[in-house]
Amino acid sequence: WIIDHWLTHGPTLLAGRGGVGKTLLAQTLGTAMAMGVNYVDSILMPRKVLFWACEDDHDELWRRQLAIARYFKVGLEEFQKNFILIPRHGQDNALCSNEFGKMMLTPLIETLRQQVNDYDADVVILDNAAQLYGANENDRHSVTSFLNHLSGVFQYRASLLLAHPSRAQGSEFSGSGAWENVARTRL
Repeated sequence: WIIDHWLTHGPTLLAGRGGVGKTLLAQTLGTAMAMGVNYVDSILMPRKVLFWACEDDHDELWRRQLAIARYFKVGLEEFQKNFILIPRHGQDNALCSNEFGKMMLTPLIETLRQQVNDYDADVVILDNAAQLYGANENDRHSVTSFLNHLSGVFQYRASLLLAHPSRAQGSEFSGSGAWENVARTRL
């Protein structure tokens, strides 16, 4: 476990309605893992964390990061080496697209792979699935293929993928059940 009972190697899906604090929770978890400080449950050692934040701009992310540093009673320098926060708001973040009815990977997946390897990340946090997945979210095969490709990019690393539920009452995720079924852990 990276975080005891909560985050393990392989994909973890964190789903919740918009505006409930998924990004703040993921950013706080990422910071705690980078410092090796217990949060939610035991974190036994510092980890290198790469966070692609596709929904929030630079200023919002760093406003939150300052608050997170205050919460942990540390300066920003405490986690700067191990916590790589990349704001991608306003950019094309699609790692795949739908071409002629088939899910196709975009060149951006290679950029992600390079960053994961260059930073030697132990944990990858991606916010969020709607920004990154440009194919048909209801196509079980495409969703499974996409998540399998991500697992290949993150070989033997933990990943946390943030997602929104559908509008249906009681729904935990949007699109195919493959989102839930391929994930090793759901939050």
